[in-house]
Amino acid sequence: MIKIRLVDIETTGKEPPVSGTAGGVCELGWTDLTQVDTEEWEVGNPRSMLVNPGCAIPPDMSGIHGITDDDVQGKPWIGEALDAAGFFDAKITLLAAHVARFERLFLDPVFKRVHGENKTPEPHWICTWKNAITLAPRAKYGHKLQTLRYWLKLDVSKELADPAHRAGPDTYVAAHLLKRELNVMTVARMLELQRSPAILPFFTFGEHAMQPTDTIPSSYFRWMLTRDFDEDVIATAKAKLAWRAAHFNAEGSGAPPLTDNKGGLA
Repeated sequence: MIKIRLVDIETTGKEPPVSGTAGGVCELGWTDLTQVDTEEWEVGNPRSMLVNPGCAIPPDMSGIHGITDDDVQGKPWIGEALDAAGFFDAKITLLAAHVARFERLFLDPVFKRVHGENKTPEPHWICTWKNAITLAPRAKYGHKLQTLRYWLKLDVSKELADPAHRAGPDTYVAAHLLKRELNVMTVARMLELQRSPAILPFFTFGEHAMQPTDTIPSSYFRWMLTRDFDEDVIATAKAKLAWRAAHFNAEGSGAPPLTDNKGGLA
């Protein structure tokens, strides 16, 4: 029997206050997705815990998730919260999150320390966002979790799925998304996708926002490579330039045709 634990965190910012530390998490949420037979998965109830982030919560972040400094006074730090929630159980070998890179930025330091001390393997991660990009690269409205919830008409309980941007409800929605993805993609393929950056079908920012990356000028990709974008954006720019160089013998002499991928989620 396979159990995948969907994880979501609310934080004090886009990265830990100090690189490589476990600070900055103010809420931990999780929902278990359990395989009950070869083709059926069962979504559990969402759970969550408030966490002391070890630093102040800026007003702009409270404006997103609604958690304030007063809410987290006296709460456990993230390592204690993960322990209390059973995350260090050796039976949990698969974790999943929507844009798992973000959760891993905050949680990997804890897992590395604890699993290193216990001499047990760290859990493997699945990214439901990377799965969605692969299965439905030309999804009209993008690949944000709540957008996919409504586009795919996921069969969720509104009582358990709301409010958005809170750790427990978000993992419940992500569990239903992963359940849908497992209808058309194997766990092995999901783990393979997690090992490499995503090649993005479009960017959600800038002058070419929501335009297929196949059609974006090469000069824009070359400009991106001189800036501090995340690994997925950089990997996409490099991949598109390499494709054009191979097929046109020149980076800027054209664009590859759009692939006919209807996706398997909807």
